[in-house]
Amino acid sequence: MLTKLFILASFSAFVNAQTPCNVCGEGNTVGAPDAIFVFPQQPEISCGLLETVGQMGFVPAGACPTLPQIITMCECKPIVAPTLAPVTPAPVTPAPVTPAPVTPAPVTPAPITPAPVTPVPVTPAPI
Repeated sequence: MLTKLFILASFSAFVNAQTPCNVCGEGNTVGAPDAIFVFPQQPEISCGLLETVGQMGFVPAGACPTLPQIITMCECKPIVAPTLAPVTPAPVTPAPVTPAPVTPAPVTPAPITPAPVTPVPVTPAPI
């Protein structure tokens, strides 16, 4: 495939990268990328590679409009957007909530023992 890309690049060397060309026409894509397109005095090329170089802008602008009628072996087909599966939310059933019973913890008062106080003799304050 790399050889074919090189051959096509050399074939297209005189063509500067231009506006991208959708070789199957607007809104279509190649359905048989491995099919071989043969055009007189041009190298053989797979339809997939032809589509790639067309998107890169290496297909002459004058050839682009006529390609969909010529490349019938490429089995051009409409581009179809992927169909997404419908999304249905799962039903939500809330579970019943039963509050737990509240039992107060028993309170036991701690014994209080006053610290012993040693009296200090009173001395007159200096004046």
